[in-house]
Amino acid sequence: MGISDPMFNGDLQKRVTELERQLRNITSGRRLEDASIGARGIVVRDEGSIIIDGGGFRVKNIDGIDVVFFGDVAGGAGISRGWVFRYDTGEVAFELQGQIGDQFWGFRDESGNIIVSSDGASDAGLARPYLNYRLVPTTSAESSTPWPMWPSTTSGSAVGLLEGVNPIWHPKFSTRVVCLTSGGGNVDWSLKFDGVTAASGTGTIPSTTFDTPGWGTTIKPADAVNITVEANVTGGATRAFIQVTRLYGTQS
Repeated sequence: MGISDPMFNGDLQKRVTELERQLRNITSGRRLEDASIGARGIVVRDEGSIIIDGGGFRVKNIDGIDVVFFGDVAGGAGISRGWVFRYDTGEVAFELQGQIGDQFWGFRDESGNIIVSSDGASDAGLARPYLNYRLVPTTSAESSTPWPMWPSTTSGSAVGLLEGVNPIWHPKFSTRVVCLTSGGGNVDWSLKFDGVTAASGTGTIPSTTFDTPGWGTTIKPADAVNITVEANVTGGATRAFIQVTRLYGTQS
């Protein structure tokens, strides 16, 4: 029995029409302006995913508070795509926000205080908490009575008087250096990270913030760095005493 051309052509046309319909459904997508989902929810199968392009995703508690939100988050530095998790009181608990290119994440307590956060401005390490760096006298340090039992030296050239190996987590550090002398004159000093001078001066300085040298390049978060303080007498002093009463990492 031969093939009927009219039947064959009709069947082919029907198949092409069905394929065109399926292709339109796949490529165009059907826009759903407003919908409610019942108790059985949505199930995504076969490695599928839900894509939110430009909108947001919210989870509300019984009081109508957005306890979870993914989308455009407005913060003090600008608006960017991120997320916010809130306590049932509405206070932020965990967030990713900030200006585009300078985002940060942070954990907050129920009073709104940031307790742990990344440093968005430097793109490396911590902003909070501020962590202390430990220093102890070196074997080159001398002591002398009745003066304070501080590390000291009578040398006119730099001598290491304090040192400590510390993991570094911050792009900056805050320090306060206190100096005393016998015989007048003053104290020249320098504070170094792995031999690179990060701060220096003559005599006492108040609490001051300096950049962590090589932050994000030669020094990265959690790198163990040897911090040293060197000092020497100057201007006619016979003995130089030095103490670091403040040394901890800070945010950008």
